[in-house]
Amino acid sequence: MREMMEAHPNTAPVLVDAMEKMVKNNTCGIANCLVFQIMQCDAVPFLLRLLEGAFDGTIGADAAEVKARAVNALQAAEKDEAHGAQLGQLLDASPVWANYRGQRHDFFLTGGPTIAGLLTSGGGGAVGLLTE
Repeated sequence: MREMMEAHPNTAPVLVDAMEKMVKNNTCGIANCLVFQIMQCDAVPFLLRLLEGAFDGTIGADAAEVKARAVNALQAAEKDEAHGAQLGQLLDASPVWANYRGQRHDFFLTGGPTIAGLLTSGGGGAVGLLTE
């Protein structure tokens, strides 16, 4: 996900939304823990750059919502019993995180990115990814 967002920041609305949902539903199995993987693949520095505004121009109008979802995902990840403390140390070392740490960002959230018809034809006659 991190590599896709770095190469194509315009995918951030969908990918950060997915990351937020996955982290909130994460059940740590130590090695296959999503929080552990987020730290291993250097997603934390990327997400902090995203929060800093490095991709706002590419993300455009969805930048505030993407940031809110990234904050929610990181806050949820910090609650992971096995790896949350380690993640918290990484985040606490960042001056960017200090601006977001204790804030709720629900007022930035709409309903998530609209991807209707992406996986199915959506009834419009267009071929979807899962229908053919």
